[in-house]
Amino acid sequence: MLHLPSDMEAAWFFALLFFSGGLVQLLGLWWRRTSVLVVGAVFVCCAAWLDRDPVLAVGQLLVTAALWPLGRRKEQQPPQKNTRTHGR
Repeated sequence: MLHLPSDMEAAWFFALLFFSGGLVQLLGLWWRRTSVLVVGAVFVCCAAWLDRDPVLAVGQLLVTAALWPLGRRKEQQPPQKNTRTHGR
């Protein structure tokens, strides 16, 4: 017998993908990791695909592009040597 998912199962799966994607993106911003940010975006885009909502998918891509610079880690610069001489 073929099991067809009910409408409630699809709605719960959409909500799970959407909110977990948003949570993963927040973690990506907190940890300053673009890879985690992209994984969250993929979750939200999968939710958009499940709901057949191109506006959500395009909006998510725009938000990811806007948040991309914030997810990068700042490179640590080596400490500068003190070039100032004493007595002058």
